[in-house]
Amino acid sequence: MLNTLAQKLYDIYLLLTTAKEVWIALNGKYKHVKIGTDRFLIVKYFEYKFDEKLGLLDQVRYLEILSSCLRAIGVVIPHVIQITAILSKLLTSWKGYRKKMLHSKEVFSYDDFTSSLQIECENCTRDVETDDLVNKVHHVSLG
Repeated sequence: MLNTLAQKLYDIYLLLTTAKEVWIALNGKYKHVKIGTDRFLIVKYFEYKFDEKLGLLDQVRYLEILSSCLRAIGVVIPHVIQITAILSKLLTSWKGYRKKMLHSKEVFSYDDFTSSLQIECENCTRDVETDDLVNKVHHVSLG
């Protein structure tokens, strides 16, 4: 087992005679690092803020990735909390959508919620494109 360690670790653990001794020593030393990393992931998930410069759905997918990483370490975030977290992170321009979803009596699955969010994003994009087209029509120059 010592042969698989990096040179620095090999030099440190050379005097240990059994694989179990090496394992116990390494586990004791590096277990707290893993716990710190796990806590960092949890904090990263809950403190993540949406940025208007980035695509909304890309940011939602990033939260899904963080949620998957948390699930891999045994921290399962229920879908209702994931949905509420996303709603709370929405930008102020999404205030109407947030209110509509929070006050809805309908219970959404996570997939239904993300589908609804995607449709809303597409509608917003279409509205912006329509507004741009209308603005161009009104700015006809005389000449």
